[in-house]
Amino acid sequence: MARVTYTEVNAIGGFKATAAEMGPFVSLANSILPEDDIAEADRKHMELLLAAHLFASMIEPPTQSEKGGEVSVTYAQVVRDGFGGTAWGQMYESLLRKQKGVSVKIL
Repeated sequence: MARVTYTEVNAIGGFKATAAEMGPFVSLANSILPEDDIAEADRKHMELLLAAHLFASMIEPPTQSEKGGEVSVTYAQVVRDGFGGTAWGQMYESLLRKQKGVSVKIL
């Protein structure tokens, strides 16, 4: 069972997704979060970061700029693969390395 809710993921990511839109990403984050060697206190935070990363990577990329009059939105270009593609993925990867005691990048 997921440790986080869609409203928590929306809040951390600034998303406006419904439960139906966000639910699959929350479930996926829960199912792929490693269960071994991760402190219980960090599990929820890591799941939250992972869900935000997955949602942003596949559905709603981070916004680089917005404009009010005559609506304009520019999306940030993702130039790195894997967890490096979003700030949430980078934070998740950093916590995962810390938990696993690994000092090199996890691919």
